[in-house]
Amino acid sequence: MFQEQIAKLTADHLRTHIGAYLAAIESEYTAKESITLTVPKSIDYSSLVGGMMTEFDKILPQYGVDVLSKILGEDNENLFTYNYLGQINGLVSATSREAVDKLCTRHARAVEHFIKQHQFMHQETNTNFALLAMAFGGLEFSGAENLGTYNDREVWIAGFSIDLIWATSEDSAMQHG
Repeated sequence: MFQEQIAKLTADHLRTHIGAYLAAIESEYTAKESITLTVPKSIDYSSLVGGMMTEFDKILPQYGVDVLSKILGEDNENLFTYNYLGQINGLVSATSREAVDKLCTRHARAVEHFIKQHQFMHQETNTNFALLAMAFGGLEFSGAENLGTYNDREVWIAGFSIDLIWATSEDSAMQHG
């Protein structure tokens, strides 16, 4: 199972593109509607985002790429394929419900754009597996939550979760004599 390698490959590649996607989305809005879309402070893999947080401005926004399961794909002339199922999760913070909602939906939009633009991830390969495709599987939002006051300012957080499918080709079952 190559879940960690797939998550790392996706996180590393997302890191190289997300700034440009966020900048393009930010430029679509007028000054009145505009909010600054900051590149994630971290894009972790093999670890769900969240946990103990106190210094929101230093750690958010944050993304996590998680591979959660693996199922057998098709057996096509002895080419064994597998589908890894997982998510890219994001968490953002702001000083109002309105701002955090805008941040969350715009970050989710940028990540969805990345997935759709990288269905084939530039044909990335590994010696143990070949990544055949990456596909968007769905999107959910957590909704804004007020965490109270921190350092004399109100703190709101919101998150998104995008389901992904990574199709791979890997070694199949071997005969052992």
